[in-house]
Amino acid sequence: MNDTLESAPGTTTVWKDTTVFGIGGWLLFSPMVLDLNSSAMDMFVTVGAGVVMAGLAAIALSKDRPWVEGAIVVWGAVLAALPWALGFVLQAAVINAVACGVLTIALAAWRVYDLCVRRAAEPAASVAANPADAGADDKRRAA
Repeated sequence: MNDTLESAPGTTTVWKDTTVFGIGGWLLFSPMVLDLNSSAMDMFVTVGAGVVMAGLAAIALSKDRPWVEGAIVVWGAVLAALPWALGFVLQAAVINAVACGVLTIALAAWRVYDLCVRRAAEPAASVAANPADAGADDKRRAA
């Protein structure tokens, strides 16, 4: 299965990171949609989590950086734990934070796995592409 969407010739946008960015956007606007105005803490924490999530996803979209994907996994776990750590008042805020956190963890962990598999395959792919260069590094080390 192809995990990229072609956005322009020679460039790709990873749909998993785009979805995480969308989750961050949802978190920014969900207090208005879910009417979380009666609990200021629930509202501000949700909006703040959305800002961080969207920022991390924007960094991840700009270039493949495994550390950013790892940070998104950690932030998803923090987001899922926030309702109990901070004592969210509204049921809608709890469900929203946990659902967004779990979905974020799943997408970012999948993306980390994809990056690790692709990076592990890169040396083998470069050798397969040009077998004449396979021993070049060995010759340089011996000299």
